[in-house]
Amino acid sequence: MSLIARKKKAPAVRKSLILHIGSDRVTGTLAVFSSYERPHIVAISEKEVHLSGLEDEQTFMSLFRKAAVVITEKLSQSGHFVPEHVYVSLESPWFTGQTRTVYYSKKEQFVFSQNFAHDLIDRDFNDYKEQAEQAFGEPLQTLDKSVIITKLNGYAIGEPYGKRVREVAISYYASLMPKFFVDSLCSDLERIIRGKIRFFSTPAALSGAIYMTLEHYKKLLVVSIGGEVTELLYLENGILVNTGSFPSGRNFLVRTLGNELKQNPLEIFSLLNMCSAGHAHENVIKKVDQIVEIVEKSWRKALRKGIHDSIGLVSESMPVMTIGSPDTLSWFKKMVENEHFISTRDEATLSAKEWSGIIASDFFMKETASSTIPPLVLADCLYIYGIDV
Repeated sequence: MSLIARKKKAPAVRKSLILHIGSDRVTGTLAVFSSYERPHIVAISEKEVHLSGLEDEQTFMSLFRKAAVVITEKLSQSGHFVPEHVYVSLESPWFTGQTRTVYYSKKEQFVFSQNFAHDLIDRDFNDYKEQAEQAFGEPLQTLDKSVIITKLNGYAIGEPYGKRVREVAISYYASLMPKFFVDSLCSDLERIIRGKIRFFSTPAALSGAIYMTLEHYKKLLVVSIGGEVTELLYLENGILVNTGSFPSGRNFLVRTLGNELKQNPLEIFSLLNMCSAGHAHENVIKKVDQIVEIVEKSWRKALRKGIHDSIGLVSESMPVMTIGSPDTLSWFKKMVENEHFISTRDEATLSAKEWSGIIASDFFMKETASSTIPPLVLADCLYIYGIDV
């Protein structure tokens, strides 16, 4: 007698497009997610958005929407497949985020429930959203809303629901994005692709990937240097606690050098590489170092303010992870390492090369340029958490 073979369940496959909208470029990744295998990256494309600094809000948004359309069309028409799912990560300045804490107390004990927690957060979040819309002067849409820690009667509790308490404190991270930009971007993309579009903030995706791929340091500061903006993430025990940003990034260094040396960006990148390798004339290296010192003074001042605003007073050194484009990363790492909050323990120093190696090993089995990290980070986060739209 033979046994009837049970038919195996077919693996769930998602053909996905991942877009990262940064402060000076849009990067896209075409990927296949399977319930049985690691994500397979099929293709990557990138388009830089050239800004004069004089663009009004409408023009600024239009330039990035057009770049996102170009990337989407290029990847969708590459002959591989039409994506069925679309995920978009937004870098600052495309969102505003904040860590908030809600307090509630009663004289008599009460049972703390999940519905009660949601009500507390929703009421506070609605106030935050209303205040943000008044400040920005336009409607905003929810991007992220996630609980960081819940304390009952002053103590952090992992499973708080169902317990009788008198005092509750809930810290949560929330972020908002411009509704007009999101609606218009979705309208543009829906003409090219099908499927629901889901949005994430870069800090949420990045912190999620860090949580699953790096050691859980008690404290960790991530300095992510974008084109026009530098983002800061502060994590404790692998959990995102707070974020911050300031409008000075990679292009600040490139533009300053270009203006002083009367050279275009390509010539500046070549010059920086020659200086880093020690192949430039000593007089040229000295001149470049003098200009970089001016940039460093301004950038580190903004860095210190950003850290103070997002973390507070830093009284002790901590591990710092610096992420950025390879062509300028070494220069910004030196700037970061000159700050007092850097840990002196070698094993606590995390480089973007190490990080790109971690991420790349999941997809390419080889290192890849740091400019491709954002969509890979989101891909990693989507895979880890099994997010399904």
